[in-house]
Amino acid sequence: MTSLNSAKFACGSEPPDQRGVDMASEDETRRVVEGYGESVKTRLVRRDEEQRVQQQPVAPAADEINRTRMILRPQAAPTTPTSEGKSSSNSDRLIVGWLVVVNGPGRGRFASIYDGLNSIGRGPTEATVLNFGDDGISREQHAFITYDYKTRLFYLQHGGKAGIVRLNDQPVLQPMILNDRDVISISQTTVRFVAFCGPQFDWAD
Repeated sequence: MTSLNSAKFACGSEPPDQRGVDMASEDETRRVVEGYGESVKTRLVRRDEEQRVQQQPVAPAADEINRTRMILRPQAAPTTPTSEGKSSSNSDRLIVGWLVVVNGPGRGRFASIYDGLNSIGRGPTEATVLNFGDDGISREQHAFITYDYKTRLFYLQHGGKAGIVRLNDQPVLQPMILNDRDVISISQTTVRFVAFCGPQFDWAD
């Protein structure tokens, strides 16, 4: 047997354990098993190459990054009129309350109040549209209602129009705190404010 093996090596063949090693020592390589069943294959990997691969940083997947970017309060996009007479940007905003018409044109109707600053008027681009037949309400920015989620308070202020805005029969000459069930009067329209968010609830809860 010794003479046969010696003769085989003499013909130019390498011993089975030395093929593919490129004369590297056993300490510098590692045998890797790949596949399953009958397709199992083994290959030799240099240890220094394996260490370089393991040390390379792996970038996080895009979906993992997006999962960490949680936006609780979406920012309002530029307003665009729609066929229904409402701002298309309001679909992405959080509702925090309503204005319910209790007297005047549109009695029984309501308009939504959203997170942040809300301009009030008859125009379709207003955040809170009061277009129920009262022409005494300006088309744009007759008044503003703001919800501050940090303090969980509502504020009412006038828009500088000729028509006076009243809060509980008092003229609004500067920003005033707006409480749940307060009454707002603009022209011939009287609305009652109904708060959804406030001290007891906020979308951040």
